[in-house]
Amino acid sequence: MLRPTFLSFETAKRAINVSQLGLDTVGHNISNVNTPGYTRQRVDQLSLSLNGVSTKYKVHGANGQSPGLGVLYNGTSQIRDSYLDTRYRNEASTYGELAVKAAGLQELESIDEISADGLNAKMLDFINELTKYASGASDVEIAAAVRNMAKQVTQVMNKASAELENILNNQKEDLRISITDDINTTLESIAYLNERIRQEHMTGNPANELMDDRNLLIDKLSEFVNIKVVNTPEKISGDLTISRLSIVMVDSTTSPASEFTLVDNKEYNALGMRENADGTVSIDLLEGYTMSPLKKDITGAVTKGAVKGYIDIINGSGDFAGRGDNSFRGVPYYMNMLDTYAATFAKYMNECNSITAADAAAANSPFVKEYDPKNLFVSSDGGNITAKNIRLSQEWESESTFLTTSKMAPSTADPEPVLKDGKPVYDDQGNQVFKDNANADNINKFVNMLKGDMTFASVNRDNERIVLYTGGASEYMTSLMSTRGLDYSLNNTLLLASDKVISGHADSRDAISAVSVDEEAINMMTYQNYYNAAVRYMTTLDEALNQIISGMGLVGR
Repeated sequence: MLRPTFLSFETAKRAINVSQLGLDTVGHNISNVNTPGYTRQRVDQLSLSLNGVSTKYKVHGANGQSPGLGVLYNGTSQIRDSYLDTRYRNEASTYGELAVKAAGLQELESIDEISADGLNAKMLDFINELTKYASGASDVEIAAAVRNMAKQVTQVMNKASAELENILNNQKEDLRISITDDINTTLESIAYLNERIRQEHMTGNPANELMDDRNLLIDKLSEFVNIKVVNTPEKISGDLTISRLSIVMVDSTTSPASEFTLVDNKEYNALGMRENADGTVSIDLLEGYTMSPLKKDITGAVTKGAVKGYIDIINGSGDFAGRGDNSFRGVPYYMNMLDTYAATFAKYMNECNSITAADAAAANSPFVKEYDPKNLFVSSDGGNITAKNIRLSQEWESESTFLTTSKMAPSTADPEPVLKDGKPVYDDQGNQVFKDNANADNINKFVNMLKGDMTFASVNRDNERIVLYTGGASEYMTSLMSTRGLDYSLNNTLLLASDKVISGHADSRDAISAVSVDEEAINMMTYQNYYNAAVRYMTTLDEALNQIISGMGLVGR
């Protein structure tokens, strides 16, 4: 049985069409070699066969089979590996978190007041002035120098606290901007692209460029929060099934793990930042279109990404964290450490300066009278003393000799009075102040105490007492600076390591998805040869058909 006359021409035509599409795709790839986010495309083709019992054009051979009808164009697809995408995005979340922490810790590191030349230097200068005063306790000018240096110490504390508060507010604002301008805008754009891609697929179009745009947005989103991308087959009709994309955030801290949907096809949710009464922040899940609350406090679900970095810097209480609190050493940790320093310094100084009833009884002298409390430092707002509100007491501001030099009886029965501008000096209770060069025992107590006889203690967020350090004021600050430096150095080391890992994942992904000009040149030659062969096949068929038409049936005429 003769095969249909033009069946082979259809085979040749399909070969020419597919090879032309291949050349067009190669050209499209090469022209987009520098396009950000572009994914290399390829022509999908299938071998076409019409074998079957009811095949209309079946050609019976020895086994009753047809030879096949050539190639069939089956669309243009992207060359992409979802596993490599997942690895890249997971590492992008880690890198985003470490990058934000690096910036926050850099700001903490740059606070001049918490440095060897800042508060630590001022405290050492204060101790040196006290040491001078011990050898000249009756010198009003030295007393004034001590007071002035103490005032500088409080001012440095005030400024350091203000710097920390400024950093905290900046971090909160940066987090708010990241959520509003980056995360929520990206989620909305992904949902919009989902719907456009779905419509294109339903009409049979590939939508590859739209998927490139969406993948870029998903990569960007992964830098901010930990996400999981889920592709689910969606049956549209009997012969059409398309992929439905959703993005969820998984909270692995709960049992069982909870999932919070960020994007589901054209629907999307949003994130919101809420500032709590204690100064910490929480992340809420909001409905994307109305911004109404869906789930309050999903902070625990944010385990990686830039948002996690901001949360750690803003909420991290370190040693002050209670059960279930953020234990990263963020801004609150350094604020609490500085507050503890100020409160402990003021407490020991005030106690050492006060003359208790026991002190007066032990001195047994009319020149040593009970004066308790005799505070050198107070708070500016009447509350507990912190680095923000510590200041000199009004009494010490008014009179430099308010500092108790001795709690012992004078060495003489008639001590010489202290004079200022030729007039006797009185304390705020009206008691005359006398010179006693032989006794500066209390000044020495101040010096010894500040150099190494202090216990720095506070309470954590569960109101449990914690001892932070035992030793001198200078050593406390040195320890705090060392901790800050180590945290900054460790985070930078992890950031550099993450940068190398994410670069490796990007290279692996590009090796598959990015355009290689060399590889495309080979593909171009392949499709060119394919095209030439198909054209030659068409020419051969034409010559054969011409022979049939022109040459058959002429013999015997």
